[in-house]
Amino acid sequence: MKLKTNKSAAKRFRATSTGKIVGKKAGRGHLLIQKAKRQKKLANKPKIMQKGDAKRIAKLIPGLKLKKRNKPLSNPVKNTQENKTSPKTAQKEVKVAKEKSLEKESKE
Repeated sequence: MKLKTNKSAAKRFRATSTGKIVGKKAGRGHLLIQKAKRQKKLANKPKIMQKGDAKRIAKLIPGLKLKKRNKPLSNPVKNTQENKTSPKTAQKEVKVAKEKSLEKESKE
């Protein structure tokens, strides 16, 4: 038997290119005069659904393309001298090395 899409869910939700399910936020239907401009502006942005809600919505819309989130690597990177230094520290070391080489050249 063919899977059928829940049409009400299909009209309310869509999938992003990264595999997240997006819908509309609440609070834009009525009584807009008494709501602050910021509140209305923020309610206009799309809402990214939580993981549990996304699973339920994905069942309602079989054609929705969800991407599996990549799990972190199981084996940690070995602690070598290169991996222990931060990028800023590495930049400082390069700068100091250049200064030392310039000093040697100027002395010669």
